[in-house]
Amino acid sequence: MNKKVKALIGSSLAIAMSASIAAGGTFALFTDKAEVNVAITAGTVDVNANVNNLRLYSFDRYMGDGVLTFENLGMADLTGNTLTLTYITPGDKVEFDLNIESMSNVKTKVRTVVADKSEDDSLMKGLVVKVNGVESNIVGSAAISEWKTVNPADGLADEDKKMTISIELPDRGEEDNQYQGKIAKLAISIEAVQWNGDVADPIPGATNVSNANQLESALARGDKDITVLGAIDGETLVYPWGETNYPNLTAEYFAEDINSLSGGEIVVNEGREFGLFAANTATIKDMTITGNSEASLYIQAIDKATAISDVVVNANGGAGIYSEYSLGGVTIDNATVKQNGISSTYEPWFEAALAVANGSQVVVNSGYYESSLNAISTFGSNYQGQDSVVTINGGTFIGNINVGGNDSVIVNGGTFSVNPSTVAGVEVNGVIVANEDGTFSVYKNAQDAMTVQKKDIVVELFEDTVLDVTAWEGNEYSIGGGIIETITVNGNGHTLTFNQKNSDWNNIATNGAKLIINDANITNSGYNNGPWNRHDINFACDVELKNVNSDKALAFKAGATLTNVVIDDANTSDTYAIWIQPNGQTVNLNNVTIDMLDCTDGRGIKIDEQYVTTPKKVVLNVNGLTVKSEEKSAILVKSVAGAEINITNIDISGVVADSTNAVWVDSGSSAYYDLVVVNGATKAQE
Repeated sequence: MNKKVKALIGSSLAIAMSASIAAGGTFALFTDKAEVNVAITAGTVDVNANVNNLRLYSFDRYMGDGVLTFENLGMADLTGNTLTLTYITPGDKVEFDLNIESMSNVKTKVRTVVADKSEDDSLMKGLVVKVNGVESNIVGSAAISEWKTVNPADGLADEDKKMTISIELPDRGEEDNQYQGKIAKLAISIEAVQWNGDVADPIPGATNVSNANQLESALARGDKDITVLGAIDGETLVYPWGETNYPNLTAEYFAEDINSLSGGEIVVNEGREFGLFAANTATIKDMTITGNSEASLYIQAIDKATAISDVVVNANGGAGIYSEYSLGGVTIDNATVKQNGISSTYEPWFEAALAVANGSQVVVNSGYYESSLNAISTFGSNYQGQDSVVTINGGTFIGNINVGGNDSVIVNGGTFSVNPSTVAGVEVNGVIVANEDGTFSVYKNAQDAMTVQKKDIVVELFEDTVLDVTAWEGNEYSIGGGIIETITVNGNGHTLTFNQKNSDWNNIATNGAKLIINDANITNSGYNNGPWNRHDINFACDVELKNVNSDKALAFKAGATLTNVVIDDANTSDTYAIWIQPNGQTVNLNNVTIDMLDCTDGRGIKIDEQYVTTPKKVVLNVNGLTVKSEEKSAILVKSVAGAEINITNIDISGVVADSTNAVWVDSGSSAYYDLVVVNGATKAQE
C-alpha cells in the first residue's frame, strides 16, 4: 500500500476488559439467610484482570515504549480496562498483555472469553486477532478457552496468569476502503465460577471450541451453534456423551437438537462405535471426521431435518455416513466420504461410504462417495411403517450399490462405478452415459446427456427415451457443440423418440458432431404430421444407423450410413421412405429394407432439391437394398446437380410401379438426365 496517497480510513475499535463473576443459578448453592444461633459465611468467587505493556506497531515497526499513536496518526487510549483504537489504518497493530489473578476462597473454574460485540462485521472481518500467538476467528462469535481448575491455596498456574493478545488490520496490498469509518467492538472477559457450576456463553447460540473438553462442554450445555477450530483428537475426550444419552452405544461426541456444528476436524477414538453422533441437528458443515469407528458420522434426523455440507469423512471401518430413523430427512451436499474397505464388525451391509436404515429419507445432491465395498447400502428395515429411500441427484459413487428389503434408491443424476440400472431396487430417472473410464453418468434428460463436453459421448439406453428436437442448430434443443465430435447412442433394443417441437421444420441438429445410433428402434412425436420436413425424422447432421428399425421415414441433409436398417412407415399417403437433400454428401445403404406397402401410394428413395438453394451432386452407394412400394421407382432423382448412384445387390421385385429400372429421373428434371449416373442397375425417364 502507498501510505503517502492512502487516506486515513477512520476505523475504530473498542476493547472492553472485564472480570465477571457468575451469579444466578451458580449461587443457588449458597444462602443469605441464617437461623437463630447459626452463623453461615458464604465463600467468594473473585478474579481480577488488567491490561499491561501496551505496544503499537505500524507495518511491523514498533512505535516505541509508551507511544500511543500510530504512524498514520491513529490513536490508542487505555482508560481502566477499556482500550479504544481510533483512526486505525491498514498495517496498524496493537499488542498487549492481560494479567489475571484469582482471589477466590473456594474452589473455582476460570476461563477466558474473547468475543465479538460489534453491531456488524464490516470491520471485524478485516481484523486478525491472535491470542497467545494463535489466530482466532471470532467474527460474529467468540473464542473460549478451556476451563482451568483453581484451588484457593494454589491460585492460578504461572502459565495461566498472563495472556498476550494482538489485534491487527493487515495491509493486504489492495484497496481497503471498505473499512473506512467502520467500528468494531471486542470484549475480553475472565470468567470464574464455583467449581461445580457453569456459566453462559457471552454470545448466546455462538460457540467456538478448540479442544475436546470445550466441544464436550458445548454439546453438554446444548449450545445451538458450535464452530470447531483446528483439529480435535477424540482420544483425549474423558467423558463421551453418547454413553450417557444412549447407554447401549459408545460415541465420541453426541450432538442433540443444535442448530449447527461446523469447522475443524474430529479424530475418532478407535474404541468408539460412533464418531460424531448427531440427533436432530439442523446443520453439519465444513468439518473433517477421521477415525476407526463403526460409523464416523452417525445421523438421526427423527423429526427435524439435517443438512450436511462440505464435510470430509475418512472411515477406516464400518460406514462413513450412517443415517437411521431419519424420517425428518437428511440432505447431503458436497461431502467427500471414503470408506477404506475395512470390514465392519457390526453388520456386513454397514460397510459403505453411505449407509441408510430404518426408514431414513436421504437426499444426496453432490459430493464424492467411495468404498471398495459399497458406495451406498441400505439395511431393508422400516421405521413407523416407512421404508428407507435414498434419492441421488448428483455426486460420484465408487463402489457397489446394495438395496435391502423394500428400500429404494432413486437416481436422478450422478456418476457411478456400476451401472445403476442393473441393480435391483434402483430406479433410474434419466439417461445413462457410459464414460471412457468405465463409469456411468446419469443425466436428467437426453439433451443433457448429449451435450456433455467430451470428445466422444456414448449414451446407453436402458429404457425408452425421448429427445426433444427443433428446427435449427444453436437452439435450446440442439445437441453436441463445443469439443464434441461424436455422439453414440446404444439403444440396447429400446426406442429413441425424437419429439418434434417446431410446427414448421424439424431437424436433429448436433452442432457439427456425428450422430451414431446402434441397436435401437427410432420414431418421432410432436409436430410430425404433414409434408416430409415435418413428418420425417430429419437428420441435419452426419449420421450412422446400425441395427435400427424406424417406423417413420428418414430424411438426410448431410452424410449418412445405414447398416441393417428397416424402414416401415404406415403414413396415410405419398411418403418416401428416404428423402435426400442434395448437398454434396455421400449416403451409404448396406442391407437396408424399405417396406412402404402399408402406406397408401408409398414410395422408396428420393433425391430432391426442394428447399436447397444450390444443389450439389449426391453420391448414393447401395450394397444390399430391398424396396417394397406402390408408386414411383425404387430411387427417384430430381436435382439439377444430378447424382452418382452405385448399386450392388438390389431387390426391387416388390416395387409395383417398376420392378425393372431401379432409378428414375424425375419428369421435371429431364434436362439433367445425363447428369444422373447409375452403375450396377438401369435408369429411366419418368
